[in-house]
Amino acid sequence: MLCVNCYAYELNEIQVDYYVYNECGLFNVVLRDMTVRSCPYCNCGHVFE
Repeated sequence: MLCVNCYAYELNEIQVDYYVYNECGLFNVVLRDMTVRSCPYCNCGHVFE
């Protein structure tokens, strides 16, 4: 997977129970049982189902 911020190819995959989804513009949206991939270079997070 390619990081959209720094274009690095190596992303760390982390399973989270609850993820507050602020990217949609609403501050009360919480996603459950999601996979978050974070970039070790720029610390940008990407949410995947």
